[in-house]
Amino acid sequence: MRHLWLDGFTRLELLKPQVDNSGYDLVLEANAVTRHIQLKASHHGSSPERSVNSS
Repeated sequence: MRHLWLDGFTRLELLKPQVDNSGYDLVLEANAVTRHIQLKASHHGSSPERSVNSS
């Protein structure tokens, strides 16, 4: 968001973030481009968990 602001994109929409057991989901839209972003975290020694929708 900071980079967009510095590049002159002053119109940025951020939908209300959702938090669930898979991570932190948010949607950003700027200049008619929409991005769906999922942030995840893990701790040292953990094993990756397969997503319910993965095949």
